[in-house]
Amino acid sequence: MGGSSAPFIADYERTSQEAVTAMHQNDLEVLRLPGGSLAVVPAPGAPTLVFVHGGYWQALSAADSMYPAPALAARGWGYLAVEYTLAPHASLGTMVQQTRMALSEFHEAVPDHGPLVVAGHSAGGHLVAMSTLASLYERRGDKDRATAYRNRVADHRQR
Repeated sequence: MGGSSAPFIADYERTSQEAVTAMHQNDLEVLRLPGGSLAVVPAPGAPTLVFVHGGYWQALSAADSMYPAPALAARGWGYLAVEYTLAPHASLGTMVQQTRMALSEFHEAVPDHGPLVVAGHSAGGHLVAMSTLASLYERRGDKDRATAYRNRVADHRQR
């Protein structure tokens, strides 16, 4: 058990770069949003998979998470790979806010998109859950819980 994650990270990055190359060869546009997230724009009304990458909040990026995009585009879906600042350069609260901002930026850039399916892997799944809960408590007017879910759950910055 154990060992280095480096081979897995390298494969993740390589597969995503191959996906971007394939999309460019097939004239699929990859849109970079203001916060750095990457989107493959769907046809009007088509669904979009929003994906928040894992990496223990400290590794990978939106560019490293493009591997599902060609298969989704071939089925008429859009794809949004969310970018967020990694620890120790950002708190989890900042990462949650950036995840939420990526959705807002996508809504502004692609206003005629269809349903969104939001998913994440590992740390990304955590950020999706935290973003969803923060939004839920904000809508309910519970500012204390909303703030807790945005900021205080854990902080992986080095002290």
